[in-house]
Amino acid sequence: KARRSAQGHFADMELAGVVSTLESHWIVLDAELSEIRKDFASLRTLSQKYGDYWQRSMAQLKKLRMQKENLLKEIKFQMELFNLHIQQGRDLCAKLAKTESVIKPQPSQMQSQLAIEVVSPILANSQNPVAVMRDGGRDNLIVPMDEATIGPWSYSAQGQPSVHQT
Repeated sequence: KARRSAQGHFADMELAGVVSTLESHWIVLDAELSEIRKDFASLRTLSQKYGDYWQRSMAQLKKLRMQKENLLKEIKFQMELFNLHIQQGRDLCAKLAKTESVIKPQPSQMQSQLAIEVVSPILANSQNPVAVMRDGGRDNLIVPMDEATIGPWSYSAQGQPSVHQT
């Protein structure tokens, strides 16, 4: 019961909602880490140029980067577990399909529209914002970067924002 209350409004969320939420956070965390790394490099350049006035800020950015990287590792681990278990479930379904009983699969629940919004104070003033929209079970990523790989998505653009559907 304590675990259920700690989960808050996520306690009753379906698997598709959990996966979509984790994917959305993955994208935001990855973009935040990119911004943190750029800011850290800028502070290092300023330190080399003007002295060690930014050591405290650099230490705070390093701590924040570690926190974000750990969250990203947790998401990646959980997504790998989902992939492992879904494959094992599919294998079991194939095995069970060879038995005498017949089961008609239910229509997919994935067709319902799901919207997830993640707000990041780090990306609020970024030069490269990332937008994610979920449309009928497909992710539409609007990415203003030249080339990148974020989580399970890859995309390429020629200096213009692009949309990559998975």
